[in-house]
Amino acid sequence: MAEELENIETTEESDDLEDLIDENTSYYWDELQDVITEMDTQSLIKTMVGLELFVNKAFALEVSKRDDAVFQLRRIIQDGDFWGDDGLGKGWAPIHTIFILPLIKNKEALLLLLDIFRYRRDEITNRITEEVSGLFYHFGENVIDSLIEFTKDETLEPFGRAEVIISLVALAKTYPSHKEEIMRHISNLIETTDDITFASLIADDLAEFQDKSALPVLKKAIQDGRIINFIIDNKEVESIINGNTTYEIERYTVDPLAHFSRENIEDLYLEFYPAEEEVEDIENESPPDEEDEEEIYTDAIRPEQPVRAKKVGRNAPCPCGSGKKYKKCCLSKGK
Repeated sequence: MAEELENIETTEESDDLEDLIDENTSYYWDELQDVITEMDTQSLIKTMVGLELFVNKAFALEVSKRDDAVFQLRRIIQDGDFWGDDGLGKGWAPIHTIFILPLIKNKEALLLLLDIFRYRRDEITNRITEEVSGLFYHFGENVIDSLIEFTKDETLEPFGRAEVIISLVALAKTYPSHKEEIMRHISNLIETTDDITFASLIADDLAEFQDKSALPVLKKAIQDGRIINFIIDNKEVESIINGNTTYEIERYTVDPLAHFSRENIEDLYLEFYPAEEEVEDIENESPPDEEDEEEIYTDAIRPEQPVRAKKVGRNAPCPCGSGKKYKKCCLSKGK
C-alpha cells in the first residue's frame, strides 16, 4: 500500500481521496458524494466516524455547513469511546473535529475547541504534530477577547496554553489595532504567572512584536528566574526584538482544510498504518529472556555510560518531527 500511495499523482482533483476511501473503508466515494447533502447531521457524523482517517475536504465542508454541527460534534468529543487507537473509527473522529470547528467559526465552535485544548490536548498531540495554533487564528478578530480570557487560566497545561498565545500574536499581526492589547496581556502573564514553563514558552512570542518596550519586561523576568534560561536568554530576546529573525506567520495560520488534503492524509496513513511486512517483523521478534529483561531494566535506571544526544539549536526544528522549534517542544520537556 505504501508503494501505491507514493505512485498516486497529487492533484487538486485527487483530493477527493476516492481510491483511499474505496480501498480502506466500507464506503465508495462516487456513491457517497451523491447522498451526503441529503443526510441529516447525525447520519453525516456517523459516516465520518466510519470513514476513519479518510475524510476529504468536501465531506468536512459539508459537516461545517450544518446548523447543528457543533451539537453533534460535541458528542464525539465528550464520549471517551471515540478517542485513542482503539476508539470508534480508530480514534480519528475527534481529530477531524478539531479541524472542522474553525470552518464553522461561531462562538459555540470556539468554546468546544477550547474545551478540547483544556481537557484533551495530550491525546490530540499523540496524533497531530503540525502547528495547531492556526485553528484559533481562523476564528478571526472577534474571538480575541475569548482567547485572552482563556490564557489567563493558571490551571491550564503550559504547552496548550502557549499555543493559544501564538494564535493571539498571529491575530495581532493581521489586525494591528489589537497589538497593544495583546502585548500588554502577554507582558502581564510573564510578570504574574506562577508557571515558569509557560512564561518561558511565551517569552519569544512577546519578543516577536519587535517592540523595544517589551525588552525591560523580558530582561527582568530572565533576571528574576521567571524565564528558564535554556529556553530563551537575553541574547536571543534582543536578537528577536532587533529584527534579526523573520516572523513566519504562514506557519501559524495554516488553513484547517489542509488537514483533509491528500498529502496530509497519505502522510498520516503511512505513519499510523504500517505496511503488513513491518507488522510481521514486529510480531516475529523474540521476547527477551528474564536475564535480558533484568539487564534492560537495570541499564534504563542506571546506565553505565551517559548518552549524549546530538546538539540541536534552540530555534532549529525539533528532531522529534513535530515541526515546532526545539525550544518549544522537546527541549522544554527535558529531552
